[in-house]
Amino acid sequence: MSNWPKISIIIPVFNAEKYLDQCTTSLLSQSLAACEFIFVNDGSVDDSRDIIENYQKQDSRIKLINQENQGVSAARNAGIISAQGEYIGFVDADDYVSADYFERFLEYSGADLIAITPTDFGVNNSSLVKIVQFYQHMLTSDSFNSVCYKIFKRDLIIANRVTFPVGVCLGEDAHFIMRFLQYTQTVALLPDNQGYFYRENQESATKSPVKDYSVFDRVFSEFKLNHQKQYNIPLTVTEILDAKLQKLWKTYMAALSLYFRANSVMDKSERKQLIQKSMMEFSIIYTQTAHHAFWQSARGRFEQFVLSALVQQQFWKLKMAYGYSHYRNGIK
Repeated sequence: MSNWPKISIIIPVFNAEKYLDQCTTSLLSQSLAACEFIFVNDGSVDDSRDIIENYQKQDSRIKLINQENQGVSAARNAGIISAQGEYIGFVDADDYVSADYFERFLEYSGADLIAITPTDFGVNNSSLVKIVQFYQHMLTSDSFNSVCYKIFKRDLIIANRVTFPVGVCLGEDAHFIMRFLQYTQTVALLPDNQGYFYRENQESATKSPVKDYSVFDRVFSEFKLNHQKQYNIPLTVTEILDAKLQKLWKTYMAALSLYFRANSVMDKSERKQLIQKSMMEFSIIYTQTAHHAFWQSARGRFEQFVLSALVQQQFWKLKMAYGYSHYRNGIK
């Protein structure tokens, strides 16, 4: 295989005219010149296409695919088909990267999957890791599930027909990574260098006021997914359950915080109904897993208070806990 391009970077675009200049400039400024940049215009109705075409005239490394709006998964899949690089990476059109971002991945060129770890993982040195360890990271942390912090061997993607699930609104990144891992022999982790600059979307679930049960639904649906059957994960049932309980607890507590915030577009009675519904769903899971060591592990006073309120199904107690927490931390 030719050494060019080394990495194909796929950028799905939908009405991103406000951010495309900064995103594109950061990509064209990469210290690793052996990159191709595949922009997939997913039916934008603003000036996104014109902006990309103007940059394309200036740099032959840019490819542009235009398609009707089909969603981010279909856009990424179209980019994969067009990619020619040894590796494939991803950037979102409203984000941007440091000049050495993609060159850093090549510290472990040759590995099937190379990932930059979130800061909370405590990885200080680049290293090869066991596939089992990587699965555990994936199952316990949402912050590890983005494809934008990783590059993937293209040959493995193509040979095994690894794609993003079309029509799935949440969790498409995790699905792609889990599918890819089934065919992976070597994984390298690099310490976070703060080189990917994520622009927080004000319409995202973590920023916008909640309007329905969807955030809770995602939390519980992911827990109920049979990861071992669907992805053939090389972990024991107990190890998978332990990782899933850790993630469930973190994400459910964060979801509760969203629903208890004062900026909700729902009235208090609607919020109360949804929270109580989630408490019942949590109670079923807790009852089924109460024997597990995770629930007996040490936790801080706030978490212990919240768990007690959930186990006892005491809404007033839960409301009091989050009201105090939000007041103390200045959360509105």
